[in-house]
Amino acid sequence: MKIALSANGRSPHTERWANALASRGHELTVVWEVDQVSEAALAQYRSEVRHIARRPGGWPIRRVACPIEQAPAGSLAGRIRPDVVQGMDLTRHGWTAARIGGPVVQFALGSDVAWLAARGGAHSRYVRWRTRRALARADLLLCDSLSIARSLRTLVPGRRVEVIRLGVELSDDTRSARDWRSELELDEASFVVLSTRLLRPNYNIKTIIRAFAAAAEAIPGALLVLKDFESFGDPEYRERCRRLLDRLGVADRTRHVGEVNRPDLLALYRTADVFVSVPSNDSTAASVLEAMAASLPVVATRTDGLDPAVLRDGESALLVEPGDPSALAAALRRLHDSPALRERLADDGLATVAATGDLEREIEKAESLYQDVIRRRRGAGGG
Repeated sequence: MKIALSANGRSPHTERWANALASRGHELTVVWEVDQVSEAALAQYRSEVRHIARRPGGWPIRRVACPIEQAPAGSLAGRIRPDVVQGMDLTRHGWTAARIGGPVVQFALGSDVAWLAARGGAHSRYVRWRTRRALARADLLLCDSLSIARSLRTLVPGRRVEVIRLGVELSDDTRSARDWRSELELDEASFVVLSTRLLRPNYNIKTIIRAFAAAAEAIPGALLVLKDFESFGDPEYRERCRRLLDRLGVADRTRHVGEVNRPDLLALYRTADVFVSVPSNDSTAASVLEAMAASLPVVATRTDGLDPAVLRDGESALLVEPGDPSALAAALRRLHDSPALRERLADDGLATVAATGDLEREIEKAESLYQDVIRRRRGAGGG
């Protein structure tokens, strides 16, 4: 199949999805926004993946430094001639997917679903109108959470909705990865709390910092590792987090990790004792599945996008309320004090990700859905 992904090409989700499909023999084109193009990100893709930077109509054309095709939005369909187009995000990239046309699949990532019910000012109303207009042209809506699927069926009645999780690799090779224990100056007494979520307000990193500071009073060897994907983070929020670490006196017990390659990232999970993900709203975060695949016990939040097939309190994870540092601190102390609980959560989490988050199996399901969408469109006379 010839598949076009309208997406932020810097996103690890896009990179892994495109590479996985290309490895199975499909012709992949990633359609970027011109202001998101990054030479470092381009290098992470398989050589056979094609890249086009979309120039928004009516905007000044900015030439990008790295070699990449550029095209006005209106010419993409003729340039690519895809069998199926997938928008990775219902808003900005979903709008482009709808303009490319043909059989269109839209993938909801979680927070973008909120725009479908947004009220507020003129901007919110415009985004809602534009998103609903794009979804009206979609042949299929995908999402990676049962709860997000329920929301979509309510907000966009009559549209076909299927659950496909972005998934993780279950046979990762970390032999060439760096030695994090040495680099992070860990010893046998270290109890490592890891967060790999973006330093943005929605992910409540300040809640993690406050909880860690409270828990560390009872855990002498506690160490917090914050891994930030800096090109997607919020510089102002990052600085506020650093000031909070200083104010609470735990800056010297915190390590900061920037953007790393995938083997190093997977090795980082295997270095930690607990993984923490406490956003205000989210669906099935790939980082949570990555932690589970590394047999790392997870503490997560109860959110509207919570997928009960993945996160079950006391079984595959410990769940706390968003924005509650006291509850999170209690969960960290509980896990530190009970190696048996950590082992039980890790075992259940690994079994859960094997059953629900295997990237290869999810890609196979997506292929089948793409083919079904194409057959239905042809059967309806859509070419």
